[in-house]
Amino acid sequence: MQLQDAVKAKICINRLTANYPLGDFVQWVEREQISLPLLMVLLERIQKELDAEATACGQLMNRYWCLYCGQVRAYYQAIIREPGREQALSFLLKE
Repeated sequence: MQLQDAVKAKICINRLTANYPLGDFVQWVEREQISLPLLMVLLERIQKELDAEATACGQLMNRYWCLYCGQVRAYYQAIIREPGREQALSFLLKE
């Protein structure tokens, strides 16, 4: 559960805005050497938690966290489906 908490903490950052770049998160995953299959399981769990929290409280920041988690999941799904797409998706990593 500690890794899931760490991943969620990286998703739920206070300075998050719409279209926030994925670069910091992707670099952190690489530094921590988190396997992509495990990461996808954790992101799925976190997405469900965030969706429930956003529904319950309806605050804008919670919605941004849901969106960001979805963007991170979509990025890694694309990488898993088509290895080598990192270069084509690099625009998502920049500010």
